[in-house]
Amino acid sequence: MPLHPAGLASGARWSRRATIGAAGALALLAAVIRALARSGRPMWFDEAVTLDLARAPSQLLHEALTHGEANGGLFTLLVRAALRLGDEVGADELMVARLVSTVAGVLAVPALFLAARRLVGDRPALLAALLLAASRSHVHYSLEARGYSLAVLLVILSTWSLVALLDGAGPGMALTFGLLAGLATWTHLFGALVLAAQAGAAVLHPAVRGPTGAPGSPAVRRDLAIGLLVAVIGSAAVALLAVRGDVGQVTWIPVLSWPQVASTLVTLAGHARALLLPAVAGLVVVAATARRGGDLAFGPALAAAWFLVPLGLAVAISAVKPMLVPRYLLVAQPGFLLLVALGLCALRRPRLIALAALLALALEGRELLIRPRTRDPLWQPIDEVAARLIEVSRPGDALVVNHPALARSLDREFRRLGRGAGPERVAPPPGQSSASSTAASLESLLAGRTGALFVIFAEQPDAAAGRAAFARTGRITVDEDRGGIRLLRLER
Repeated sequence: MPLHPAGLASGARWSRRATIGAAGALALLAAVIRALARSGRPMWFDEAVTLDLARAPSQLLHEALTHGEANGGLFTLLVRAALRLGDEVGADELMVARLVSTVAGVLAVPALFLAARRLVGDRPALLAALLLAASRSHVHYSLEARGYSLAVLLVILSTWSLVALLDGAGPGMALTFGLLAGLATWTHLFGALVLAAQAGAAVLHPAVRGPTGAPGSPAVRRDLAIGLLVAVIGSAAVALLAVRGDVGQVTWIPVLSWPQVASTLVTLAGHARALLLPAVAGLVVVAATARRGGDLAFGPALAAAWFLVPLGLAVAISAVKPMLVPRYLLVAQPGFLLLVALGLCALRRPRLIALAALLALALEGRELLIRPRTRDPLWQPIDEVAARLIEVSRPGDALVVNHPALARSLDREFRRLGRGAGPERVAPPPGQSSASSTAASLESLLAGRTGALFVIFAEQPDAAAGRAAFARTGRITVDEDRGGIRLLRLER
């Protein structure tokens, strides 16, 4: 059966009432799935960093956001505001921070439907939104106190506003697009990669390129230039802050490899690997519509660029400076799912499309339901570290943790396990982390102690030096690595 770009924007459109009803149903479905998927995962290191920043005094927060923690700054500010409201009613801080991400994740689903229907039509848009609602990757990061789901929402909204801009909505929409695209980058730096995709695809729009032999619309070209200028200024500002504040935050990312690329594709597919096949079919549909040209070419082209450009740029950047982490590219997932939807809708017959859609959703549901307890991310199991600390600790042991965010997450786990504050924790000397402490400073720190427990966040550049200092101070009787966290017990 030949592939056909069925369901593209030139087809029959749903009524306003049907569209609003579908968007509402999608939002409800996304909320129910995320409510049922709550796994009670312990706080992990990155979430603890978010809470530490959100709780910091205003001056320290400003310094952090301009000297090392610019990436994710918008999400941190939203969490800070949410925590103030949560404190008024005594809500748990981790629950409040995660709720910010969950709300963004839920809103992203109807937003994708409403934005995509202007690109590829109602049927593919509905299918793509359903796939996003049930995606294991999107569900997981909607339940985590980090900015990934907010970044996805913002790139969807910026794409929506871009389409309205190109349809002649005026300078106000140009500013809206520029602000949303800039805010997406302030939520995660990889939002700038989506901006590159948007800019590249926009030149294919008839209002910009113009019909064969005719110029495009001067007003639309002007508005697009305004929007891109605002977006580039906002994105460049956060990129410069991040580069200036780079003190090795990404030194843990491994060098570029094909398994990394494959893992990224699997993540975008929500771990349902079979969705890669209809995504390829979707690329064939894009090529077919591009060859035909006309008004139908822009929507599929933008969908393809939304996936291919961020992935290609991330790979190219990582060839010089390793940056390819699957969750960083969640901003490209809507584009990938639009390709999947286009590939499935190319079956043409409604019954075949419905059957293929149900199969795709079943594959995603399998990842959610059969493997709900799979630890993702696969490192920093704070609950295991806390339980092991309690198991190996002895009366009088000191507990030294080399990062305040890690200490916060461990404290929370001790309380959850019913051990109060856990082993007695002592602070490293002023101006030093435990990993950078010298043998002499450790001797002073542990004066009068017969033993000590050390928890080292392995991504810290000086973690190896700190471990060497421990070995010179006493006899190490426990030395374990648990997902990037080094646990040691010292007997003196």
